[in-house]
Amino acid sequence: MRKIAANKTWLATFVPVAVAALVSFAIATGALAAKPPKPPPTTPTYKYVSYPGWDPRGFNNAGQVAERLSPEDPLLPETPAIVIPEDTNGDGLPDQWYRDSNADGLNDLEVNLGLPPPNNGADGNFRGLSEAINDHGQVLTAVWKDIDEWCVVTPRDVNGDGELEWFSPDANGANTLMTPLDFGPKVWIGIGAWLESINNRGQVVGHVGDYGDVAARSFLLDALDTDGDGMADTWFQDANQDGANDLIFDLGIFRESTGQLREPYPRKVNDGGWVVGAQSLGYYDWSDPFVLIPAVDPDTGQTIWNEDSNGDGVNDLIALLPLLVQGPANVLGINSAGVMVGCSTAAGGTRHAVMWRVDAQGLITITDLGLFGSMNRTYACGINDRLQVVGYGVQIDKHGRTLSSSGFIWENGVMKDLRPLLASIST
Repeated sequence: MRKIAANKTWLATFVPVAVAALVSFAIATGALAAKPPKPPPTTPTYKYVSYPGWDPRGFNNAGQVAERLSPEDPLLPETPAIVIPEDTNGDGLPDQWYRDSNADGLNDLEVNLGLPPPNNGADGNFRGLSEAINDHGQVLTAVWKDIDEWCVVTPRDVNGDGELEWFSPDANGANTLMTPLDFGPKVWIGIGAWLESINNRGQVVGHVGDYGDVAARSFLLDALDTDGDGMADTWFQDANQDGANDLIFDLGIFRESTGQLREPYPRKVNDGGWVVGAQSLGYYDWSDPFVLIPAVDPDTGQTIWNEDSNGDGVNDLIALLPLLVQGPANVLGINSAGVMVGCSTAAGGTRHAVMWRVDAQGLITITDLGLFGSMNRTYACGINDRLQVVGYGVQIDKHGRTLSSSGFIWENGVMKDLRPLLASIST
């Protein structure tokens, strides 16, 4: 291959993976030193609550959480949102993700991101969510009615008060900080498209399924920083005016372990442009985890995400990741150095959290991160640049029923149950 202190009631609503990721960012990752900005009032003003069961979709190193809000009135739309944590003890780290100062039952730290222009949310058929967030606070969102519309919300100091806002309404109540993503030609239409990740460079990866004459494809949407402020602001460029988006890169085809050619399903992209994912076998099962390590064109200096040097139709830049034993596996996280984590089937058919590394010669190795406590399945979901890994474990009985679950943090070869830690910071 190519060389290459949280609120106890609020925490109780988390799924294990959300607990693991959020707590790890809050206590262990070296979050941003400055206090997170005070959120503006949410708009529209009708009452919103967290999505039933809560629905955290992404976290960044400031502890900010991408989620969605659900209105009490079922005729109103669900909308994308974020939670902006507070630093209550002044140590520079976020420690509180829930506050209800006026006792109205709403989280004062949630920001309703609204809908993009020209939509103003008046039509209750709209739905929306926040899928991912990067360290700049840029939020990858989706809203949909007849078709999917994907956007990036870029926070700005709109009021000149030194604090960032994520919602700035126009005359129709639409969020002017929300930039719709234009996919260009028909093959990239929004119907059936799903975007998964946004990195600190503003690059986005996604996938569109088979719809009519539109073939299933996977892609990376590059981004430009046109104003030089260090944040991406442009996701569409058409230099030759052919109507196509020059910033869209087809990720091509890879060869599965069975020999069959399939399109990759990208899940994450790191700041180096490395793309990881797997092939879907169903809602819960995945196989053939892969890494796509981009190359650089020696003539133009441009980054390449799809290269087929021998003309066999396969993207040479995609490599399958090794497994513990043959069986379902998935890659769920990658850090800026290209260290990856996920899960792989282990001996006996259970799932274990694993870590993959790529050395200077391009050799990929896998490490079994093991189990903890009574858990007989573990899944690694995220890794930071300190090689701290977060995820969750479940205890499954012989009938496939879940008996218990908990988040974990793995560091220096030791996997720790997060339940004692949560108890200590919640009291």
